[in-house]
Amino acid sequence: MKLFAYGLIGIGFLAGSLVSVQTKGNTVPWALYFPSLIVAMAGVVMARVGGARTARSEAATVGDLSVLTGSIGRIVGALNALKAEQAGVPVREWHSRIDRLFRSDLEQFAEGRHAITQHHGLEAYAGVMNEFAAGERYLNRVWSASVDGYADEVLEYLDRAREQFLRTQAALNACAGDSADPKGT
Repeated sequence: MKLFAYGLIGIGFLAGSLVSVQTKGNTVPWALYFPSLIVAMAGVVMARVGGARTARSEAATVGDLSVLTGSIGRIVGALNALKAEQAGVPVREWHSRIDRLFRSDLEQFAEGRHAITQHHGLEAYAGVMNEFAAGERYLNRVWSASVDGYADEVLEYLDRAREQFLRTQAALNACAGDSADPKGT
């Protein structure tokens, strides 16, 4: 929408300029000049409305950061609970537990991840998402090992996933600690 608005502004001013320079004497053909002025003003209004929407959308991402913090907290909590009961869980049952316990929080975190960039910049985003992606890969490895029946691998990668998601949580908390200095400026 912003690009379209700027296009209208440009077309309006260009048309108004062309009408102004092609006049004979000191007369302005107002019937041609006013439509170009209206097009330019419509572009200005659209650009301002688009800017206001962007500002509201950025303000809404504050909630997204709390969603991310909640999601990663639930993921770490579920991994701690699984670690505590790991001896009593049959190897072929892990994948269904992973699906049940983690799917919605992993999806929620992935969908809201752009809030990190908007509030803390690309470097913070890369730090958090690097840890998150590694944890997600390890959790996927637990799922695969469970389906394949490799008990030792399930327990090994469960520990690795837990460590990575703890790092993700620490990186996200570090971002929250930097909220007084957004985007490192």
